[in-house]
Amino acid sequence: MKLRMCSRFLSIAVTICLAMVGNSGHAQSMLTGLFVNHDNPVEVDMLHLVESPPGHLSGSLVISSINNDGSRKKDAVYDVTGTITRPNVSLQLEGGIVGLAEFFGASTNLIGSLRGGTLTLSVGNQTEVFHETSQKQYDAVLVGLDETGHHIAMVRQAVVAVQEAQTNDQKLNADLAKYMAWGQERIYHVRGVRNWYADRATRYTNCLRTIRPLAAQGVPSWRWQTCALAVENDKYYRDQETQSLLELQGENREAIAGLDARINAAQHQFPTMLDKLKAACPYAKDVGACEKKLQKLTSLTPDGLLDGHMIAGYRSIVPQVDAAINTDLQTATTGQSNLDNLANEVEKVYRSAR
Repeated sequence: MKLRMCSRFLSIAVTICLAMVGNSGHAQSMLTGLFVNHDNPVEVDMLHLVESPPGHLSGSLVISSINNDGSRKKDAVYDVTGTITRPNVSLQLEGGIVGLAEFFGASTNLIGSLRGGTLTLSVGNQTEVFHETSQKQYDAVLVGLDETGHHIAMVRQAVVAVQEAQTNDQKLNADLAKYMAWGQERIYHVRGVRNWYADRATRYTNCLRTIRPLAAQGVPSWRWQTCALAVENDKYYRDQETQSLLELQGENREAIAGLDARINAAQHQFPTMLDKLKAACPYAKDVGACEKKLQKLTSLTPDGLLDGHMIAGYRSIVPQVDAAINTDLQTATTGQSNLDNLANEVEKVYRSAR
């Protein structure tokens, strides 16, 4: 009797175990994993979903993207809750509506399905497809996003470099032309400076010849003092002429130093710009157009966008301008001494007659 009861109990236990094993074979594991959407080359969207308890979902949405200049934006992170009744999925995104509007418009309620590791979510007419991904694969996608940002930055930097080179060189060409025109005027002006001092020396001498005999004859000074006062008042203009020539010499040296530095910078900038453009062309939107631009610019070496004839003309006229200004200063030094002597003689005659 005891043996039969024991056998019956053992039979029931085995049946229960087999039933449990059978049921576990058909049970479906709960969802947990990363789902990534990378349809946009400048953005990676990752959903981290965990099912617990069964049928209830929670997790987060992480949006990683890059700016127009290629720099990485700060990741936008939103909480996610929802439900799953396989294969149907319903999610609610929680966070700033403004930020989420970039992802799924103004709505934060998403519905879709999960089939074979592919999560499809829709709102209205917009649909996004996420693929189940391992953490290692997700990390690799983010590395690729950073590389894309680097390439965008390269293209942007190349475009800026070309624009800066064009702008700087055009401005430099114009400034070289202005200097050459001004320098030519200074060369022509040498005779003008010489005449300026010669004219005053003649007037001072004529004044002295006029007032000296009148003063000796005792003619009242008020009758002939006009030219004497004119010579005295002219000292301001004599000093101004000398000072302006000294300032002109300093300004000319400063202008030459500035233009030489800009020419040197431009000649170094051009090949650097070509290198940036060459490196960026493979990542440009229009590779053919970029390579055509590169070929055209390369043909302009060694002067690049600078006017080679303008540079040669500038370098030719610089020593002539230096010589002209030095001549003006020598004329001013001699002329000023001569005029001072004549002015002193006029002043003596004038004072002696008072």
